[in-house]
Amino acid sequence: MLLKRIMFTSMLALVSTTTFANVSTITIKDNRDLEWHSMQGSYGKYAVITGNPKKNEFFAVRIKFPANHAIPAHHHLNYEYDTVISGTCYLASGKNGDKSKGTAVKAGQFVIIPPNTPHYGWTTNRGAIIQVSGIGPWGPIYEK
Repeated sequence: MLLKRIMFTSMLALVSTTTFANVSTITIKDNRDLEWHSMQGSYGKYAVITGNPKKNEFFAVRIKFPANHAIPAHHHLNYEYDTVISGTCYLASGKNGDKSKGTAVKAGQFVIIPPNTPHYGWTTNRGAIIQVSGIGPWGPIYEK
């Protein structure tokens, strides 16, 4: 009886360890791990960190905008959550591209852009790297 109890306890421990060891995994990505791609229209480069921005799922994308670059007015169908990683970018609501309406968004700052909100942006002489996250499908819909 004692031997059966020891064997059962050992098997239970083995099964528990095996089962729960694969339930959750921590993934760490370094900038060196990212695969950079050119954005359509020469708007910079992007790297998908996790998820697929074209699907209905959580995603995170890092975008490098070059110096003195303008991002034309556009909107998104879902919420967009942006964090400026480095540099400064300027952001404004609306469709007209008026740079006097922009707000400087600096490294470490976080921006929430609601769905269907027209906005535009630009960088100055340093450029900027931002991280965009949200639930897809995500992509710019340019204003006419």
